[in-house]
Amino acid sequence: MRMLLQCALLLVMVGSAAAQEQAEVTSHQRLAEELVAVLQLEEGMARSVDMMTKTMAAQPMGVQMQDVMREFYEEFMSWDTLRPSYVKIYMDAFTEAELEGLIEFYHTPLGQRLVEQTPVITEESAAAAQAIMQPHLPELQRRMMAKMRGGGL
Repeated sequence: MRMLLQCALLLVMVGSAAAQEQAEVTSHQRLAEELVAVLQLEEGMARSVDMMTKTMAAQPMGVQMQDVMREFYEEFMSWDTLRPSYVKIYMDAFTEAELEGLIEFYHTPLGQRLVEQTPVITEESAAAAQAIMQPHLPELQRRMMAKMRGGGL
């Protein structure tokens, strides 16, 4: 009888510890989800898809493939599909206290300004990098062709 009581007590303790651990994970997940929302990552993904399809439209045959790309992204890369990955990434990268601090910052006017300006900064950075790279593309192509032929650089 005493052994049965001890087993029951052990099961209650293990169950309680598991429930507490689950509550901590849930709290951490909730904070990561809140940060993902505050950062407006869903809207950012939509902008990225728009930017990629516009970039594709500038390529030969791109206009014809623009719809295919958009449909592909909507089918396989929807926000509902990506969201859990983003939440996990933020959970893995930051503690609960850090997530709380980030959320607090991103709710400030400066934090919201950063959220608004990040796509502009990203686009301008990409354009600057492309402008720097553009004159060197023939050299990159030469090196790639040499590598493909099995030669050295």
